[in-house]
Parts: sequence; C-alpha cells; structure tokens
Amino acid sequence: MGFQLVSGRGIFPASYAGLMAGASVFLAWAFAREIDPDNELSAFVAAFFSGIGFIFFPSPLLLTLLLELMLLRIVNRSTGLPARTLDSFAILLLSGWLLFHGGWIYSILAFLAFVLDAFLPNQSAAS
Repeated sequence: MGFQLVSGRGIFPASYAGLMAGASVFLAWAFAREIDPDNELSAFVAAFFSGIGFIFFPSPLLLTLLLELMLLRIVNRSTGLPARTLDSFAILLLSGWLLFHGGWIYSILAFLAFVLDAFLPNQSAAS
C-alpha cells in the first residue's frame, strides 16, 4: 500500500492494491505448504517472491489462484481425506464462474482434478 501511495495513487486504490498483494502473498504461501508440507522454509520463500513479484507484475486473478489451490488440495490430498461433496460443489461453482467469464482452461483443470481424484488411490490404502 505504501508503494502505491508513494507512486501517486489515491488512498482507496492503494488500499485495494495492498489487499490484493496480501492475498496473493498468502496464496503463494498456501501453495508452497500444499506442495511441500514438511518444509516450512519453502512457504516463506514463495511468499517473499510473491511479494516482490507483485511490485513488478500486474495483480493476479485471486479467484483463479483460489481455484488452483482447491484443485491442488483435491489432487494432493494433503488433509488425508478425499474431497467432500461441499468441496466439489465449491469447485464446480468457481470453475463455472470463471468459465462464464472466459476462463475455459480452468474448467478443464477442474475436470482433470476430478478425474485424478477418482482414479488415484487413497493415501491410507497406499500406506
């Protein structure tokens, strides 16, 4: 937010940019925790680079990042449980919303995540 204020933006656009930066840093941290849950340092490195990248690149679409995080949780099964009906419904709604707004690739990714969820063995059965 301070960077945006110094560059001449008003208080509301700067606050919005600060919220977007905070959300993107959190989502980068969450992605790294999902991919490598045993190594905490990787999450903080991802969060740091996300914060730096927010300065130089345009703001990411937070709904797509949220959808990708949910898809990663389904495929990775980091909670140890298969996806519940509510999880699947939320992913269907979010991917449908993004499809409606022109993000057809996210519907394909959601379909692939559901296929992988159906065919991958459970972690408890694999152990």
